[in-house]
Amino acid sequence: MKKELTLFALLDRDVREVFTDDASVNDALRVILKAAQRLSTRLPISTKTRRRKHYYEKKTNCRVRAILRGKVLYETPMLTSSPRKRPDIVKTQRKLLEKEHPDLKNMKGVTYELQWLENDRWVTDKG
Repeated sequence: MKKELTLFALLDRDVREVFTDDASVNDALRVILKAAQRLSTRLPISTKTRRRKHYYEKKTNCRVRAILRGKVLYETPMLTSSPRKRPDIVKTQRKLLEKEHPDLKNMKGVTYELQWLENDRWVTDKG
């Protein structure tokens, strides 16, 4: 034989006006429970946070050179970076060279070349 547990809850006046007996309160609570169960099966709560993708690329030494009519005017010191950052490397190193050598800003026809150190030789970037 199953024992029933009786639980008493004090209801506010406005709630008592709507739910006048035990059966109406129980029916309303069952509707809420069913809705909560349906929601929990549709929308699983994720406790895991998304992790950022890490790129484990091999970093290599590189430099940027300012060239005018085939002649190297200036070059940046050697730095270490990954090849996927090609556009950013040239952009930031160009600004560095122009800051150190203001005359570069006014020169026309200056090109900036990215080079990578491969097998103890500087190789011009093809990307």
